[in-house]
Amino acid sequence: MTSQRIIIITTIAAMLTAIGSPAADFPIVTGHGDTQWGQSREEVKTIIPALVEIDGVPQVLRLEGKADDIIQRTGYMFSGDKLFAVIVNMKMPGATEGQKDENGLRYVKEQLDAKYADARVALASARIAINAGHGKSGEIRVIYRNDRIEQQDARQQREDVKAEKEKAYQESGRSDVLESAGVNDLL
Repeated sequence: MTSQRIIIITTIAAMLTAIGSPAADFPIVTGHGDTQWGQSREEVKTIIPALVEIDGVPQVLRLEGKADDIIQRTGYMFSGDKLFAVIVNMKMPGATEGQKDENGLRYVKEQLDAKYADARVALASARIAINAGHGKSGEIRVIYRNDRIEQQDARQQREDVKAEKEKAYQESGRSDVLESAGVNDLL
């Protein structure tokens, strides 16, 4: 091997090491906290045993905070039994009860922008969205969302419905009746 090839290989290896892995550099790309995007409800409940189910809403598990905590509750949302979003509701210190906390929201957005500024490319590539807005009773809501998982599930649901309709059509025998009646010759 020539010395020029060795230098090129060494340079490429150094660049790859410097760039690093987006998942390693930005853990939010692979999940939120100790959870991973795409985990099932049972897997997430094993990681966070204090999660409770919300009556009538099987696609959400909730972790309640304490009254004095900044984090009031965290919701884990599932699509097709895969974790795709985490919603964190915070009550900011010094906020006026029941009113929108504009300064708290501004602060949270500034902190999110600073924390994830270097992660923009990795987040976009992984289709992770992070948004902050007003919640109820003056809370600030931060939503971490894996759009890829939700869209894959929606696509799968559409394909399943289409397949069920096709199966029902084939099993109904209606096309045979229409063909034998000569409908196709009338078109």
